[in-house]
Amino acid sequence: MKTLIKICGITNEADGLAAVEAGADYVGFVLYPKSSRYVMPDRLRELSRALPSKVKKVGVFVNAEVKEVLDVMDFCGLDIAQLHGDETSEVVEKIGVDRVWKAVALGNTQDVERAAVYPAAAMLVDAMTRQTRGGTGRLADWGLAAQLARRRKVMLAGGLTPLNVVDAVRQVAPYGVDVSSGVERVPGKKDHCLIRDMVRKVRHV
Repeated sequence: MKTLIKICGITNEADGLAAVEAGADYVGFVLYPKSSRYVMPDRLRELSRALPSKVKKVGVFVNAEVKEVLDVMDFCGLDIAQLHGDETSEVVEKIGVDRVWKAVALGNTQDVERAAVYPAAAMLVDAMTRQTRGGTGRLADWGLAAQLARRRKVMLAGGLTPLNVVDAVRQVAPYGVDVSSGVERVPGKKDHCLIRDMVRKVRHV
């Protein structure tokens, strides 16, 4: 089965189009004001409309109110809400389980067990800290991610680059990979050559 690809942290039209033209399945936009990749909803709506409908749009939220998530998804034409905070299963159910990816950091097998039963369309395994919610460039635990990927859909994130993504896909066998800092020149500005290289390598695993 084809490994899906998400290029996250898109802040401008050129980077979004580069991701689409390279063959990405999803593009992600950060709706967390504390992030260096933050995009305001009005700007995101413009970016979303500039991209072809074939690519799915993902909004990254951190502990946002349910109404805010739903309103932004509708206003900006988003397909998926990626939740990076401490959201409960009740929050996910109000948004719609089939429209949510839940980000988790796996530190032990107990984390895997909890993630295996969490109600979401997919779990996004990342290397998160309390201070930084993704986009850190740190690697996730591939061994634990592989355990979870055998039980449900996993989007693998955390420090993926064109240099390590082939090994990551082979070891974890994820539903998809999620890349942000690994294809950037600086936070929020993508390197289009790295995007193309990333997509090419994932497609040839």
